[in-house]
Amino acid sequence: MKKTFYFIGLVPAVFLAQEKKDSVKVTEIKEVSIIKKQPVAQTLKGYQLNVSGTMLEQKENVSEIIKFSPNVSYSNGLKILGSDKIQVILNKKEVKISPDQFDTFLSSLDAKTIKSIEINDTPDASMDSRYTAQIIITTKKVEGQVLGLGTSVYYNDKFGHNSNANYMATFGKLRVYASGGYFIKYSDTKGNSLQKWTGQLTREGEYGGKTKRFGNNATFNLDYDFNDKHKLSFLYNYTADMDLDKNYVYHYKTQTLSSSGTSFINNFSETKDKTHTFSLQYYFSSDKDDELTINADYALEKFYNPFRSYNDFYANGLFLNSENYTQNGRLDYKIFTASADYTKKINEQNRLSFGVKYSNSDNRNTADYYSFDTFIDSRSQNFYFNENIYSAYLNYSLSKGKLKYNLGLRNEYTDADFQTNKGLDGRANYNKFLPSATVTYTHNKNHTFYLHASKRFTRPSFFSYDPTIMVEQTDMWSSGNQHLKPMDYFISQAGYVLMKKYSFVFRYLYSENNIINVSNLLNSGVLFSKLENAGYQNTFLFNINIPVKIADFWNTTNKINLSHSSFKAGQYNLSTHSYYTTLESIHSFDLFKKVKLDVSVNYSTPSRQQFNYNYSNFYTDLNLRVPLFENKANLTLNISDVFNTNRVKGYSDINGIYTYNYTKNNSRGVSIKFSYQFQTGKKFDNDIRDTSIDDLLNRTGR
Repeated sequence: MKKTFYFIGLVPAVFLAQEKKDSVKVTEIKEVSIIKKQPVAQTLKGYQLNVSGTMLEQKENVSEIIKFSPNVSYSNGLKILGSDKIQVILNKKEVKISPDQFDTFLSSLDAKTIKSIEINDTPDASMDSRYTAQIIITTKKVEGQVLGLGTSVYYNDKFGHNSNANYMATFGKLRVYASGGYFIKYSDTKGNSLQKWTGQLTREGEYGGKTKRFGNNATFNLDYDFNDKHKLSFLYNYTADMDLDKNYVYHYKTQTLSSSGTSFINNFSETKDKTHTFSLQYYFSSDKDDELTINADYALEKFYNPFRSYNDFYANGLFLNSENYTQNGRLDYKIFTASADYTKKINEQNRLSFGVKYSNSDNRNTADYYSFDTFIDSRSQNFYFNENIYSAYLNYSLSKGKLKYNLGLRNEYTDADFQTNKGLDGRANYNKFLPSATVTYTHNKNHTFYLHASKRFTRPSFFSYDPTIMVEQTDMWSSGNQHLKPMDYFISQAGYVLMKKYSFVFRYLYSENNIINVSNLLNSGVLFSKLENAGYQNTFLFNINIPVKIADFWNTTNKINLSHSSFKAGQYNLSTHSYYTTLESIHSFDLFKKVKLDVSVNYSTPSRQQFNYNYSNFYTDLNLRVPLFENKANLTLNISDVFNTNRVKGYSDINGIYTYNYTKNNSRGVSIKFSYQFQTGKKFDNDIRDTSIDDLLNRTGR
């Protein structure tokens, strides 16, 4: 049986002493006082979620655990203090996945295999410029072998299912961690839209469709300790997200100044996103606690998007014509990185760290267009992109009394070139210096303050440079822009933590050269959208976390995000302001016989982001867990969006083009899951080793 002890003090009970001065004094431990470790603790960079041995271990997976971090929000996708520029690290190695794949990967990691999770929201110089936050996951260590299996049945519009497995083992100096799983779900979507284009055309209609969602993940991690100073580790991850058998039907009524018409559109498409990550790491620690880490990473992503559309058009009640076109999109993305990081411990209060990194990405985007099965060369294109990034950083940390300082400087030089198979060539190269600074003041254990400032920038994604015209519908096209510049932004942040549980964070973010999607109406009547650099934006965010214990069996985690943003783009005569609030409240109930119930409520007010306005949204999730067989197994009931209220509703207004859209999925789903954990040998919970028990036992003469 798993036994995890948290040490608070030792009460000596028996002292045996001889009368001689040279006699040996023996101390025997008679009693150990035990307290619970805090599930959520503040760190110098954000928060740490202590999973093993706390109530967080009873959650289903990592995706459910991180909801309890004060700086994490799920109201509009996974974000950390309003940003989805998140680096995911597992056992000190990066997992290179896109934000669209976060949920698939994080949901595949079983809570019972996790030791701790760090959620960092103050980027220092060691962090790549593309990120503003980190999720750092550390798995448990065991002696022996532990195998966990789980399977669930899910019902939305149809029955789906989910299965997962995890494995942990130690063989001498070798530690193994593996996890994997897959899911199949179905969704039914209905909606309506309205478009008004510069007073010339009005189009309104309704649409509906069905989608089969499929995802799978496999993670394999090896750690080999040559000795206390030399370690070698390897990580492989495969994450796939797919929308299959996607069939949408549109019915539009169109009105121009001289005529009216209707159109019937039937679209068939699929989206397949598959990513492989390989990471090899060598770690060395000297006798003086200096540390050297060398990493080599390789990632391969393949994205497929076949699309076919059948269109019938009628004018003034008479059949006009038909269109049948196909556009097959394929993306191949390869990235290689090599880095070295060194930390010099000057003394107990001073540390100096520096590192270098090289990154190369090689990408190809292919779009083939067919009309009635005839290849159309003018709308087809191959786009090639190659990018080299050279970076170096220097970090200095100092502890002096109640103050802690972290100062850093990062430099990144980017050299990219791209071309198409139709003679277009382009190049982008630039150098960026990125300073960062954090000051933390701990008045006492109940009062902690910090200030942070840093400069970051976002490179245009390689497909943002791609000028290939993508056909979304017959009269709706879009493309990238080969002249894009990187977006610069500056972060200022202040935080206060009261009594180690109430937190208040204020963040100000200023950005310029924003990359936005600008729509124009062409003479042919086609709505054409293109990426452009435009304007500047100010964003203020106030994050409040207030956990409340209502009763011994009822605890709540309550997070409020208050935001104000203003955007101005003079070239479009646009100036917008938006106030925005999200409320997230998780209610955890300890019921009879260790039965756990979580009820989470999410609400977001209306908001505006540049040209786009979003209406309010609300949804509630429920999770009930029943332990079985002395906690070796769990039976879990989950109901997502209990009241079926989750939706997407909003409009945009730019250049005289007004577009309204409302989409409603049948987002309420019910799942029942059974999971069981097998164990052989002696399980060794790493949290015991991390406490000071061993040190105190040594000092008492063990």
